[in-house]
Amino acid sequence: MRYALVSDIHANLQAWNAVLLDIRSLGADQIICLGDIVGYGPNPSEVLQSVHSSIDHIILGNHDAVACGKIDSSEFYDEAQKIINWTINQINDKAKNFLRSLPLTLAGESFRCSHGDFSDPGAFNYIIEPKEALASWKAVPDQLLFVGHTHEPTIHLLGQSGTPHLVKPQNFQIEPEKRYIVNVGSVGQPRDKDARSCYCIYDTKNNLVIWRRVPFDIDAFRTALHDAGISEKSSHFLRRDPRKDMPPIREMINFTPAVTPDKAVKDTVQVQQLKILKRNIKMWKILAVLALVTGITAVSFFGYSWWKYKNRSIVILDPISTVINSNTYTANTNMLTFPSATTTGNGIPGWNIKLGDKTQQSIKYEINHPDGRIFTLSSKTRINEINLISCSVKANAHKKMCFEALFRKAPSFSGTVAAVISVIRKNNDKEELIDPYVTKAPTQIRQGGWVMAKQTFELPANTVSLRLHIRGTFTGEVLLKNISLENKE
Repeated sequence: MRYALVSDIHANLQAWNAVLLDIRSLGADQIICLGDIVGYGPNPSEVLQSVHSSIDHIILGNHDAVACGKIDSSEFYDEAQKIINWTINQINDKAKNFLRSLPLTLAGESFRCSHGDFSDPGAFNYIIEPKEALASWKAVPDQLLFVGHTHEPTIHLLGQSGTPHLVKPQNFQIEPEKRYIVNVGSVGQPRDKDARSCYCIYDTKNNLVIWRRVPFDIDAFRTALHDAGISEKSSHFLRRDPRKDMPPIREMINFTPAVTPDKAVKDTVQVQQLKILKRNIKMWKILAVLALVTGITAVSFFGYSWWKYKNRSIVILDPISTVINSNTYTANTNMLTFPSATTTGNGIPGWNIKLGDKTQQSIKYEINHPDGRIFTLSSKTRINEINLISCSVKANAHKKMCFEALFRKAPSFSGTVAAVISVIRKNNDKEELIDPYVTKAPTQIRQGGWVMAKQTFELPANTVSLRLHIRGTFTGEVLLKNISLENKE
């Protein structure tokens, strides 16, 4: 069984849609939400509707509890209280009844889930320091515990020494004699100096915990905040990248855990058992003794097949090594270059091609296509990424730019594709790659089945150059046209 564990969506529709798409593309068997579906964000009703229809198991968070009247809003700080009162007026009675029905914890056969700690789930205590993890390990016997609440992905580890340790997020395999508390981070309000959504995959068959980071449309979220009249103060991730001088987690916390029983959440299910369907699949291996000649032939065949598999990826560079200086272009002028003749992808002037599997993926450019000058991206596998990359564009820091492209997916298309900006900047005299810096999926419907991806952005400090990527993991075919990158000042 492969569980996707998400937490602290906080009414961020853009982040939740991106994460849900990522979960579906990975083929997770079930989704578990560790609470705080609402709060902070501008789309509580839309997110609740999607969560209700998409997530298999949900537990109650402190923002959910206050939104449905199970705890008092006085436990929250001023900024959070304003958004809570706004949220309460945005959701209907049906949504509030749904939130009231949520349990405080979930108990599986090999793990347990809570929003805050396990010593008193209704108080919503935070687990930040290693010593704060001990109470949860004492409260429940499970080896693997999943939590949210702090918005910071972490691993608390307890070994034979009995001393708890805090470990940075990393993929790991569960080891005997060790216990774990995994904070899965936040989908909608990340607070660890990474603006991407964060969640975990738990593979019970292989005893693996895998971290996922998913970029989402931050500008669209900011616009939704402004449209709803909500301040950006609580959305710390909106600070520009690099996000320096972030305050400690405790300074960003807008909730005081309950210290007396009357302040704790009321009328909730304490523990709900999560029944896991066991699937026993027996794998049988057939061993055969082969003659020497047959063995050598088999080894040669598999050796050749492995060599072919290992060398399946390919990078096809721009044959004329184009470099563009954005300072020589006036505003609203497309800086990208395009071939003057049809090409099959064996070198497209002005563009680089990166194929994860050259045997199942291709990119070509046509000048006489019925829809005009067209790039065609074809892929028969979703395991490997396909990437069309513009030439390098030299640019200054803080320059405002805009890209756009029209996409048309074939009916057989399945997967994801988006336009992405990567940036190279100077950092202590060394060049540093920020990839992705901006990500924009096609969302604006146009005539003829075309969908536009368009985004205006400002380059970060110490920028040296940037590139426009069209990248995806999909099966099927995507047509591209009217790709542009322009100065806006």
